[in-house]
Amino acid sequence: MKRLFICAGIFLFVMLSSWMSLRSLEKVTKELDSAALACIESYDKDDGRLYDRLDELMTCWEAYNKKVSFITRSSSLEELAVSVSRLNDLVDNQGGDFRSELNAIIFRADVIYENQRPLPQSIL
Repeated sequence: MKRLFICAGIFLFVMLSSWMSLRSLEKVTKELDSAALACIESYDKDDGRLYDRLDELMTCWEAYNKKVSFITRSSSLEELAVSVSRLNDLVDNQGGDFRSELNAIIFRADVIYENQRPLPQSIL
């Protein structure tokens, strides 16, 4: 009986840890997505606050990278890091790829989140 309680305790600990890491990933993904959407909105409106929004996005990226680096593969984060690092150059060069790069950041962050969610297909 003692072993059963120990196993149940370990199982609950693993489940709680998994749930907490998934909530943390969801939170930072939403923050990164909203910062990227704010950059897109500022870019489209040309309201002069684009560089402030980019600074907010970089801050969100640093928090995202710090929290997600222990959860997911590094190759996924490297692709995001390349996209984020290209943003300042694209704004300075008035490149038309700025908006598509932000959309790629949103997409990649959402894919990382979706790949970490426990689904019946991935468990079986």
